[in-house]
Amino acid sequence: MKRIVGILAALALSAAPAFATSCAPSNTQVIQNIISATGTGAASTATATLAAPTGGHAWNVTGIEIFGLGATGATAVVATVTGLQGGTLSFTVAVPAGATTAITPVVYNPACPLTGNQNTAIVLSIPTFGAGNTSSIGMLHGFQQ
Repeated sequence: MKRIVGILAALALSAAPAFATSCAPSNTQVIQNIISATGTGAASTATATLAAPTGGHAWNVTGIEIFGLGATGATAVVATVTGLQGGTLSFTVAVPAGATTAITPVVYNPACPLTGNQNTAIVLSIPTFGAGNTSSIGMLHGFQQ
């Protein structure tokens, strides 16, 4: 019986998937170090843009953050990140009632960088939080390869 249990355990371990220890291939070269872009708005759209790279390079996004204050009435908005391989990334942002009440921040730090399309800007767009809002802030972090 012990032998069967041991064999089953060995089979289970050998069937486990192997995970990569690094997100980036070893032959990549970072062209530009970590860069941040910030966009702000008050009852208007806030846009943060990592400008389009040239020469066939692409952005690798390492972090996305959204901060701000509430508005006269509570609502929810959908912020988007465009320019990424695989399409648009969306985040729902809950906006509380009260112009001095902070939103619950949206902080996204992917385990592996999100790869952008070659020669394409990465844009974080946050719609207006509504009437009475005095602050919405979006930030992108990344590097070019």
